[in-house]
Amino acid sequence: MQKLSKNIVAILRILNKHNIEYVVVGGVGNILHGADISTKDIDVCPATSKENFKRLSNALIELKAKLRGAEDVEVPIAAGLLENMHIGTWVTPLGDLDTIHTIPAGLKGERYNFEKLYQRHTDSTFEGLTVHVASLKDIVASKRFAGRPKDLAVLPELEELLKQLEEAQE
Repeated sequence: MQKLSKNIVAILRILNKHNIEYVVVGGVGNILHGADISTKDIDVCPATSKENFKRLSNALIELKAKLRGAEDVEVPIAAGLLENMHIGTWVTPLGDLDTIHTIPAGLKGERYNFEKLYQRHTDSTFEGLTVHVASLKDIVASKRFAGRPKDLAVLPELEELLKQLEEAQE
């Protein structure tokens, strides 16, 4: 299993400090499930309440986040912006952070939001942090349905990891 970079851990600490409700998805989720892959960014699926978006906006401000691809444009980070931005791609001094309202998962690529992902999540504790992580089954499904070359490249390892996990639970 890869170790998370200190910068990703620092981002997670700030999200937790602001009491944001979120589920980790994507590459960091894979690593927290035991995959031996690397990633430079973190993807989270936040709860979509107004209060959670307010806390998330405060965390993004603390992270000195800028929209990826528009770093020179001053975008006021506010709860309303985050509520309407179904995919937020942020650049911070600690690394990239993507906020995603839903991911394609399930058997047919249905869109799973925070609530659905949270129902099936697992907790991962490391370096004094506890984070909610989407189930490996949901992460594998999202990689499969995304179909990008980088997602397809990690599928064999993730599917083997999922098979081992399911066998251990029998």
